[in-house]
Amino acid sequence: KTTFVSKMPTVRVETNLAPAYFPDNFMPMFIIAVAELLGKDKKVMKYVFHTNVDMTIGPDNVDHENGDFFWADISAFTVFSDPDFCYDLMPKIFSHLTQNSNLKESDIYITLNDIKPHHVGRNGVAIPPRSKPVTSPGPASSLSSLLTVLMLGLTFFLFSI
Repeated sequence: KTTFVSKMPTVRVETNLAPAYFPDNFMPMFIIAVAELLGKDKKVMKYVFHTNVDMTIGPDNVDHENGDFFWADISAFTVFSDPDFCYDLMPKIFSHLTQNSNLKESDIYITLNDIKPHHVGRNGVAIPPRSKPVTSPGPASSLSSLLTVLMLGLTFFLFSI
């Protein structure tokens, strides 16, 4: 299994609520929580917090007519490709938001975006790919290591007879 280490997560929040609706340091605390959930360095997290936004779901605003609407759009390099990870992550984000604000689950809409480094520009260029992927041991490499040890032991045993 190959994992690419990223320093790019961003959280973009748009809401029809006023800044006063949220506790002090709401967004810094939210991005720290997201960083911890994603296993990222909180120092490189980025956020945009747009409040008092004219927003709706559908032309008639059926879901949030005269109601609260909070949209968190979270982007990172190749973090969200595993559906099981996303299914595990979503309730944790909802829980953080409802426990640390007056938001209700029905007020919250979350989108997760997997992006590739070359889709992001910084310092005048697209972010280049990593020269070497960081590998993490998975079941295949553990099995390979076990087989190598067994073969070495068998070879040693056969030559010692």
